[in-house]
Amino acid sequence: MNPAVVRRVILPVWQWVRRQHGLEVLAELEKTQWLSAGELDDWRWQRIGRLLEHAYANVPYYREIMREVGVDPAAVSRARSLACLPLLDRSTINENKERLRSVNLSGDRFMSNGTGGSTGEPLHFYDDRDGIAWCDAAAWRSYRWANGDVGDRCAWLWGSNFDLSSYQGVRGWLKSRAFNVRMLSAWDLGEGTAELFWNELTVFRPRLVVAYAGALYQWARLLGDHRKPLPGLAAIIVSAETLHDGWRKVIEACFKVPVYNRYGGRDIKFVAQECPARKGLHINAENAVVEIVRDGRVVPSGELGEIVVTRLDNFAMPFIRYRSGDLGVMGDRACDCGRTLPLLERVEGRIQDAIVTAHGKVIAGPFFAHLMKDCPDVKEFQIHQWTLRQLSILIAPAHDEPFTSGDRIERIVRHHLGPDMQIRFEVRDAIPRAPNGKRRVAVSHLHDGDHG
Repeated sequence: MNPAVVRRVILPVWQWVRRQHGLEVLAELEKTQWLSAGELDDWRWQRIGRLLEHAYANVPYYREIMREVGVDPAAVSRARSLACLPLLDRSTINENKERLRSVNLSGDRFMSNGTGGSTGEPLHFYDDRDGIAWCDAAAWRSYRWANGDVGDRCAWLWGSNFDLSSYQGVRGWLKSRAFNVRMLSAWDLGEGTAELFWNELTVFRPRLVVAYAGALYQWARLLGDHRKPLPGLAAIIVSAETLHDGWRKVIEACFKVPVYNRYGGRDIKFVAQECPARKGLHINAENAVVEIVRDGRVVPSGELGEIVVTRLDNFAMPFIRYRSGDLGVMGDRACDCGRTLPLLERVEGRIQDAIVTAHGKVIAGPFFAHLMKDCPDVKEFQIHQWTLRQLSILIAPAHDEPFTSGDRIERIVRHHLGPDMQIRFEVRDAIPRAPNGKRRVAVSHLHDGDHG
């Protein structure tokens, strides 16, 4: 389909039928990203204030919480800080699902959603149908940052059955044609399909590719770096997994286009993405408030902590100060691109993917990815922490070669994790993926048993 037809005819009609207004929001976001920092903060706090007032008046859980801590929405807005409100986690949502629902909205506003992920605790919640426009508009704006646009041909290398299923069958085929989308299953990627996928995109000629970071890295390794660029491809956007520096280099060497990192999730929606400067991820501040928290307190810029997100698009079931389970670092500098949207300096992966020593030191997953990129005999790997002093390193050797880097890896790991760490290597044919199709660099089992 011609991208201009999608952009000017098909998508507007589709949005009108579904009572959405993402294209109108996109026009507003194109302006707000260039506001001064003060103007953007004023604009954002108007939206935060409206959400807080709604939550206090119409959501039983938040009315009770605000009364318990002795604040009201006006006081929070005057302080321009959410720190007085408690954090929200998965357990709290699952235990208070009905009390977190807004009592004043019609039933058609509530869209059932959920995520399992790799935390071991599924989350079931409601999205707000009227808020979809904000997430769509932010995604479309980010396409433009990557030299694409609304309606351009876009290929997805994805693993979520929820997303893949909507493009299957006759209806899925029609939807793909109408919206210029081609879905490739990350589950089906392997040595036998890598070339088939490449040929399919050569014919499809996507402007953008959106993919799981780990799946695209593996695809790039299978394809090699000797190929000509895909016709028409302008950029690649990776999400769903932590993008390690070594992965980015391999992907760019194969596809010959820049890779843009994106951060989000089914529960937190689209939070941030790199702009053309690619020196940090711009937070979609018009629709998401991001705090970096450690031990219950917001930490200064430059320090590692848990990413806490407040969504401004969900009035059906507000998520205020929601613990994402991800680690990140907030930036405090102005971006070279001129946009005033605040910067998330980097995302370090899941809290469950961080290794903790007996001395309290935290080692995030990217440390191991950086270490392994210098081991040519390692095709895939995964770290498992069983206790504070027990570590397993799963290795899938490259090209049927013997694994010989064990001594070097063990020496470096002991240097950073301490000499008392017990390290066991396990050589495998392949490293298993998580149930959602994502590749985890490190897995902590500390919550499963003995921590000593």
